[in-house]
Amino acid sequence: MRLSPSSLGRYLYELERMGYIKITRGNRYKGFEYKVSNWNDLENLTNDAQSMVKSILESIKALSLGEGLGEASVTRNPPVTQGHNGLHNGQKISRKQAVTHEK
Repeated sequence: MRLSPSSLGRYLYELERMGYIKITRGNRYKGFEYKVSNWNDLENLTNDAQSMVKSILESIKALSLGEGLGEASVTRNPPVTQGHNGLHNGQKISRKQAVTHEK
């Protein structure tokens, strides 16, 4: 995986700020050595995120099949289409004149 030095520094700063890693030694000129604060917390966070995604997907599937809360279904946005003049069908042409400042 390729990361620029600035992106890597930003990610490490965020991880340290959130408490996932700690600086064990080093300095800003020669670099730091990091240690993961608690592996169990990291594993719990991963498992919780995976279970949350699974439950959301199951509820979406149930709603799209009509099971669940009566006639509920997943709403979808209508497709965007263009008219012959190049504007989206939902857009209207303004009849107002442009404001110009004459000197």
